[in-house]
Amino acid sequence: VTILIALFYGTGIIADDIDGKTLTYLVIRPLRRFLILLSKFAAYFVGTFALITPAHLLATLIIATDPKIKESLLFNFGMSLRYIGVMSLGLLAYGAIFTVFGVRFKHSVLWGLLVAFGWEKITLVVPGNIKKFSVIHYLLSIYPRHSLPTRPIQTFLGDSPASPWLAIVMIFLITACFLSLSIWMFQRREYTFEA
Repeated sequence: VTILIALFYGTGIIADDIDGKTLTYLVIRPLRRFLILLSKFAAYFVGTFALITPAHLLATLIIATDPKIKESLLFNFGMSLRYIGVMSLGLLAYGAIFTVFGVRFKHSVLWGLLVAFGWEKITLVVPGNIKKFSVIHYLLSIYPRHSLPTRPIQTFLGDSPASPWLAIVMIFLITACFLSLSIWMFQRREYTFEA
């Protein structure tokens, strides 16, 4: 769900203003373009985080109060916070990637779908080090594994999963690189609107 939310909201950061022909009103303001993009990205992150967090906490509460669950409610709440942390990192990285598509392409959602369900899924099943060129590899490296069968996750990660700190650094690096690329493209691109 995280990648889909990032896809639809991330591509819409600039693409919705282009489609609605409201981008002109933003770029004629006495603001630098990079500030416009960064503030819209910050709003995207806060909005999607606010969308995912309550839903996840509610699902945790429903599951944790089941009498068959052995762990305490406090333990499940702590695990839930770790899951929310991983989802937040996914929102950052995927949002930055999909922002590039929103700035560059007319049909940005289609390009985003190719990445989300093409590249990210293919790298999970292709053997070798190609996994290290996907966000999902680093997210799975820091994903809490309590009460989960480790075999499917280990199959996806391969023989050399990234350490949790390296995975977090790589996610922030991916976010910074793609945000920088989207800012660079947004500052140099001229948007024309037909009447």
